[in-house]
Amino acid sequence: MANLINAETINKYLNGTLESGLLGLFNEQLESNKELAEQVFGRKMMKETIEQYDKISRLRTVMSQIHRRHIDAKKRAYTTKQLTEQFKPCDYYEEELQTVSMRSSLKTTLKLIEPPKETNFEGSLFFVFDEPIAITANLIIENNKETVIEQHELAAGCTNFTVSLSNYLPGIYYWKIQIHKESIMGVVFVQKELMPS
Repeated sequence: MANLINAETINKYLNGTLESGLLGLFNEQLESNKELAEQVFGRKMMKETIEQYDKISRLRTVMSQIHRRHIDAKKRAYTTKQLTEQFKPCDYYEEELQTVSMRSSLKTTLKLIEPPKETNFEGSLFFVFDEPIAITANLIIENNKETVIEQHELAAGCTNFTVSLSNYLPGIYYWKIQIHKESIMGVVFVQKELMPS
C-alpha cells in the first residue's frame, strides 16, 4: 500500500477525484498509517490556505476596481461604483424614448437638426431647429434619477439654444422639448469616456 503515499493520490483524494477502486483502500490506510494521515492533513491545510488566499486576492481585486479613482475633465475624482450609478440608464426614460417622437417624425412640427439622438458632450449642448419654433417651448434636462437638472423656456421664434454642461457630473442625462402637445426626447452623455465598461 506504500504506492498510495504520494502527492498525486493524496491530491485526488482531497479533490474528490480518487477512483472508487482506490478510495476504500485509501481510507483503510488513513486509519492505520500514521505517516499517510499526517501527509493528508498537511496537504489539506495547505490546500485550504491557498484557497483562502485566492478568495482574499479576488476580493481585493474586486474592491480595488470598485473604489478605483477616476478623474474627470475638472479634476473631480470618482469611484467605479459612483460612475456605474451615474451612467446607469433610467428604465422609465428608456421606455419613453421608444414611444416619444425622436427628433423629427413626419407628424410633428418640432424638427431638430442638433443634437443627435445619442451624443457625448463635455462643454456645451447645442439645440438647433430647422426653422423658428412657432410658439413657446419648454426644455427640461433630467438625470438618470429623474431629477430635474435644469429647465428653460424657449421663446417663440427661437432657432437655437445652448446649455452649458461645465458643471454636470459625468453620467447619462435625458432632455425633452415640449411645445403644445408635442414632445421630442433624446439622451446626452457627459464625459462618456469615463463610463465603466
